[in-house]
Amino acid sequence: MNKIIAVFDRLIRGVIISATAGIMGIICLQIFCRFILNNALSWPEEAARFLMVWALFLAAVYALRYREHVGLNFFVDRLPAGLSTGLAILLHLFIIGFLGVMVVGGWQEAIGLMSLKTGALRMSRAIPYFIIPTSGVLFILVSIRLIIEDFETWRAK
Repeated sequence: MNKIIAVFDRLIRGVIISATAGIMGIICLQIFCRFILNNALSWPEEAARFLMVWALFLAAVYALRYREHVGLNFFVDRLPAGLSTGLAILLHLFIIGFLGVMVVGGWQEAIGLMSLKTGALRMSRAIPYFIIPTSGVLFILVSIRLIIEDFETWRAK
């Protein structure tokens, strides 16, 4: 199980790094074309925006995995150990419920946009929207893993 989690972490981190590098490269290309060649390209802004959305959603999953999500830690860390662990488990269960709705709604929205094309890249508008159900599923998996870790910690006390 730990090997699967390690691969999962490396994969998400790799996608985040690649997307961020892609954003930087695209922005540099646009600056070069606009100010050096005096001929702005039509697609870089759209491509950078889509990469940014994917990178941010995946970075949020990655942050949750390492319990770095500010909203979850602020109040829970101020409670006594046993109570904070129980509350953390309860919060993750609420998060999973919300994420289930997000996955279903995000999937329906993306499917509805499948036939529409973006302005500059002429790709399906569903592609940037698929990060919603994708990240939702990843958030659910991370939340389940955190519940297991919290339960093991709670049981050990």
